[in-house]
Amino acid sequence: MRYIVSDNMMKALERYTIDYIQVPSLVLMEKAALAVRDAVIGLAKTDSKILVVCGTGNNGADGLAVVRLLREKGVVCDYAIVGNVTKATKEWQLQHDILERLYGMESVTMEKFGEYNVLVDAIFGIGLSRNVEGEHARYIEAINNARRLNVAKVVAIDVPSGINATTAEIMNTAVYADITVTFGFEKIGLRMFPGNEYAGNVMIADIGIGVIEASGIIPEIYTHTLDDYMFLPARRKHSNKGSYGKVLIIAGAKNMAGAAIFSALTAYRMGAGLVYIITDKANRKIIQSKLPEAVLIDTDSGLSEESVLKYAKGMDSIVCGPGLGTSKEAEAIVRTVLKIKDRPVILDADALNIIAKEKLCPELSDNMVLTPHLGEMARLTGLSITDIQKDMINVATEFAKNTNIILVLKDAVTVIADKKGVFYLNSSGNSGMSTAGSGDVLTGVIGALMAMYGRCSSGKDYYRLGASLGVYIHGLAGDYAKRKLGERPLLSRDICKSVEKIMGEEEWKRLF
Repeated sequence: MRYIVSDNMMKALERYTIDYIQVPSLVLMEKAALAVRDAVIGLAKTDSKILVVCGTGNNGADGLAVVRLLREKGVVCDYAIVGNVTKATKEWQLQHDILERLYGMESVTMEKFGEYNVLVDAIFGIGLSRNVEGEHARYIEAINNARRLNVAKVVAIDVPSGINATTAEIMNTAVYADITVTFGFEKIGLRMFPGNEYAGNVMIADIGIGVIEASGIIPEIYTHTLDDYMFLPARRKHSNKGSYGKVLIIAGAKNMAGAAIFSALTAYRMGAGLVYIITDKANRKIIQSKLPEAVLIDTDSGLSEESVLKYAKGMDSIVCGPGLGTSKEAEAIVRTVLKIKDRPVILDADALNIIAKEKLCPELSDNMVLTPHLGEMARLTGLSITDIQKDMINVATEFAKNTNIILVLKDAVTVIADKKGVFYLNSSGNSGMSTAGSGDVLTGVIGALMAMYGRCSSGKDYYRLGASLGVYIHGLAGDYAKRKLGERPLLSRDICKSVEKIMGEEEWKRLF
């Protein structure tokens, strides 16, 4: 698990490190500059000329330190200064004075940018909150032009200049980087759209700023790492199929068996002990032929409210919606499922469309996990897809708070929020997962985890972990499939098959 921070959280952690731990700011700056220097050397060729473009704040001071450290290594490195030096920070002035004493350097103008092979962006740091205009905008465009013409590679310090580190918004214009070296923790603006499209390859450098529990300054948002497999429900020697949870999947209108199969098969591959399916009777033969391990219940009478109430009582988690359709019968079933308040309920696909159409959001409660993609979220909220994508964190936060549910808002970076706000940004997955049935696989992953956690946990604390770890594992399965097949030909069956691999083989970890 690693944290992802806003600019305010990062500043608070820095201040605690400097003021309370008493680590001098110049020590942190030197470590930061060393990390950038190493990234630049790794990118540059033997005869490369480097230019560091510096603002007059502490990001620019980092840049000036990078110039010194590169020159100490014998690398040809100059700097360009943009901004009013009379308003420079004391750290900037000190770093500039050191360079003056050592090398007597002068600032390069933007017209000379084409002479350099690597440009280092040190114009703005994480605190940018206003639009970039005037001279600063022209320098940013000069950097981008050099990159666009394949003249130079670009390394950004902490965040590409012009990106809001908290919202990921582009403040009129921003640097396109090949590499961003960020300090301490990844910033939200580097993870979310559209900032992530400018950041390139993000490298997180440890410069001595950490989370200290005693400080009380704990980041709210995290993402999973491979180490978090330790949080998976344990398998015990003395156990039976009932020990690992029962999942009920309500899915599949007539001739829509695929959604139920993907969800149920994935739940089994995740380790669930028993998976029950309520579906239309027309789907019975194909499901039995493709997944004989599943328990089909009450299919002769079709998708009925009675079936839902009868069998839900014995289940540890319930999945509702994949391929369900939006008929009157489906609507009645969704209304019935919304009455279940005492166990995890995962709502996806047509269940969400019915909730939106019938305005059933007031019926939602804190035992429910909703997994909408952007189109479904637009129907639930009345917002446009564009507006949601521009402000996913705030949209997710408000919706989860207003409905008291756990929201898994799916996009290239999936955002998860509960009544306290956004707590998870996903770091796995790829564009090949934008394929029919991928969401059905995800419901199976989350449904299985919720059922297994429910067997070994008390209270609802595990709901957050079940949702976030489920999203992460689903993305890892997609990444595993991508390595085998590539992105374009990837199908949901490949993601499901990869769940089997990453849950059953230790060797796969060497691929990541």
